[in-house]
Amino acid sequence: MNVALCGTFAGQLIFGWLGDKLGRKKACPFENQKKKNKTPAQQATQQNQTEQHKMDEEMLEEEVGETEEETNHYRIEIAVYRLETEKNELVEKLSTLTEEITSGKDRFIRLQADFDNFRRRSGKERLSVRSDAQGEVIESLLPMVDNFERAKQQLQPETDKEKQIDTIFLR
Repeated sequence: MNVALCGTFAGQLIFGWLGDKLGRKKACPFENQKKKNKTPAQQATQQNQTEQHKMDEEMLEEEVGETEEETNHYRIEIAVYRLETEKNELVEKLSTLTEEITSGKDRFIRLQADFDNFRRRSGKERLSVRSDAQGEVIESLLPMVDNFERAKQQLQPETDKEKQIDTIFLR
């Protein structure tokens, strides 16, 4: 750092922050320096102050480095937390979709079995209805056939035409 930084806003922020960290006043350490010629005692004091300032600058750089590392560490932790949260949401969504697929497959298998059963049942019912209908038709015709046979037995053919008709019915 140099003396030109003291008058800037960034310099005030940095030295104010360093002052807070070190428990000192929030002033630029270079403000009180004067460009006058100084006595050897003042020069020695100034040299000690310069060395102290260099040590303060090194400490500031270390502190800034640590805070940057901490900031990066927190950023990484936040990113990891977000990724873990997103991963957990995706895992939950995956399990939900897997359950839906499984239940959909089960429903499909059940519907397929129900349809096969319906097809077999309807085929059997169709055959049953057909045979029942045929039986009913035959049962309804039987009394009529019986009546014709009784009538035939009652009739005695007397003429040739009646005999021809009678022979036709015998076939």
